[in-house]
Amino acid sequence: MVSHLVRVWCLVCDGPFIICKVCKLQIGDFLWVARKSSVTGQSTELVLDHIVERKRMDDLSKSIIDRRFYEQKFRLNNCGINHIVYLIEEFGDAGRFSIPSGTLNQAITNTQVHVWPPFREVIKN
Repeated sequence: MVSHLVRVWCLVCDGPFIICKVCKLQIGDFLWVARKSSVTGQSTELVLDHIVERKRMDDLSKSIIDRRFYEQKFRLNNCGINHIVYLIEEFGDAGRFSIPSGTLNQAITNTQVHVWPPFREVIKN
């Protein structure tokens, strides 16, 4: 199932020189691939040096508890792509998560996460 975010992203990015292709990735949620086509019809694909891992706050909470978060961070840090962005999406009230908001805040800070919307609006002390 393709998420609403992916459908919107494809609508925004699709154009005459940009083709949005949705496929299952072994790691991360978004990455960019440059494709060069030759006159013979063969194409070469190069993965660009940026990858995005998207997490909802409730999923981040659960993945910290079951240790998936740390395993995913390890795999991303060792995948060969240098520019890793963690996109944390707000999802409901912070009081409903499985772990204290301070623990989530610390995990995000330690990971140097880029948060949307800004973190100060997501976690309410």
